[in-house]
Amino acid sequence: MTNMPDYTDEKYHYDTSIISIRTIAHRESFPSLPANTIIIEMVGELNLYSTPAFKDILNNVYDTGVRKILLSLQSLQYVDSSGLGVILGFQSKLSKDDGYICICSPTESVLAVLELTKLKQIMKIRNSLEEALQEL
Repeated sequence: MTNMPDYTDEKYHYDTSIISIRTIAHRESFPSLPANTIIIEMVGELNLYSTPAFKDILNNVYDTGVRKILLSLQSLQYVDSSGLGVILGFQSKLSKDDGYICICSPTESVLAVLELTKLKQIMKIRNSLEEALQEL
């Protein structure tokens, strides 16, 4: 990945009344962010209606060579089984390339779903984005 993609392009973002998804790759704000790592910030609800756009963004990011995705979920209020399915499916895809998804700053409701489904035991979850960045 020699040329940095333009992550301001609309194929890396999605906005509706249900959810806002933003891809962040500011090397100025996050100087320790390796070229194969991206931050995706989510606000709202990840559900059956917003999951297809989320999956498209993940695929677009993957196509740029990104293999480590930090999901900042401090403002995600709800996730359903379709959202969890996309996260798990993509985690599987990334793990084949020595990559991963790290869930950062999950809200109490999202964390409760991860605990209820036992995904907390198999997913990489950090209390903050800063904590995840220190591990890179």
